[in-house]
Amino acid sequence: MQDDLTRLVKPPAPEIRLDPVSDPVAMRGKTGLAPMEKSGGIASPLTETLFADRSYYTEVVVASSDGIFTMRYKPIKDMKFKDGADNEVVFVFKEPV
Repeated sequence: MQDDLTRLVKPPAPEIRLDPVSDPVAMRGKTGLAPMEKSGGIASPLTETLFADRSYYTEVVVASSDGIFTMRYKPIKDMKFKDGADNEVVFVFKEPV
């Protein structure tokens, strides 16, 4: 009962105010330039070449946290694409640990 009465008469916590923030300083506009070479970038859209072009790591078995369910799968190692300029693009994925 004493705790209930104390909660009724306890003054509210003081209001905490943050220091005023000054206006941010504006930055000047910039233009970037990059040479347009074969390695200059990827043109959209990316289209996968063939499903058979994928390569995989060795099979992995993953168990649920309670150990009741398990799942086997082969993680993708790399995938090959063609970009909008018909250049080959390869996505290489790290091996899961």
